[in-house]
Amino acid sequence: MLKHIIILMLIGGFWCCKDAVTKEEIRIVTQRTLSYSDSMQIRIDSLLKKSYRIMGYRFIITGDFNGDHKQDTLIEHYTDSLKIKEVAKYDSTFDYFDSWFVAERLNKKSFLSNKNNSVTEITGGILGFSYIENCGDITGDGFDDLFVVPHRGGASNCVDGNFYTFKNNAWKQLWNIPVWQWQFPPTPNASMQPGLFGSFDVGMVDSDSINHLLENQLKTFHFIKHHPDKSFEYECRNPLDFEYPDDSTEEEEQKYILKRFSPVTIDKKLYLQDLQNKNTYYGNVTHMKSDNQWMYVFPYYDYAEIFLVRKYYN
Repeated sequence: MLKHIIILMLIGGFWCCKDAVTKEEIRIVTQRTLSYSDSMQIRIDSLLKKSYRIMGYRFIITGDFNGDHKQDTLIEHYTDSLKIKEVAKYDSTFDYFDSWFVAERLNKKSFLSNKNNSVTEITGGILGFSYIENCGDITGDGFDDLFVVPHRGGASNCVDGNFYTFKNNAWKQLWNIPVWQWQFPPTPNASMQPGLFGSFDVGMVDSDSINHLLENQLKTFHFIKHHPDKSFEYECRNPLDFEYPDDSTEEEEQKYILKRFSPVTIDKKLYLQDLQNKNTYYGNVTHMKSDNQWMYVFPYYDYAEIFLVRKYYN
């Protein structure tokens, strides 16, 4: 009996000691546990210690945007959080996701403004702008308009492009379109390298001659193509938004196409006019014969399809 009591006392003492140690361990671990903010600060401090900054390209766009018949100059800025000092977009020691993380953590600012900062700014993405173009007059008012693709970060090639016009001393967004990053030329010095399914790396160029060629390529590229009949064209991802029933027959599909669109010929080319937006025409359509009937082949249901879009002023 005494033997059993001694064993129970030893076991009880062991568990008492165990509880005491566990509580002490918890207290120590709790003291050492870092907050999310602390962890992020440690990460950014570690990155900045090995940093080799690359300023990256800045777009400079000219045009008569306000209609005073004088050339305006728009300058891309990429600055610190106070919009005072120009800072680097990229770093040769960072991968793409590190650049994105540092930019967000330091609250870097991206914007496009005129030379004397006298009008409202157009805000860019977390890593500036992927592309900016004076797209000429697309509203019919006789003034130049603007097309921009903000670089918002993320690993997807699927991004948005935005059209702007200048009205009442301020920039007004007209509409936006879905595009891919790879549709636009790389920028000199440093540029995100889009892959087939995403963007995971940044390419650096040290050669002055290659950077000169890249800049010439960028300046001669035109996303918007104008036609003499007061229309303009561009290519983008599928801009149509609707659900396509998987069990539709060919006959039902043709009925839908002819209900929503009207076939027309422009410059000897077949287009489908969007009856819900009658100044818009889609050129990625073909006409073929099936079972002695003519059919329109138009991939309105495919969100990965390249669409040729033609729009008329007004």
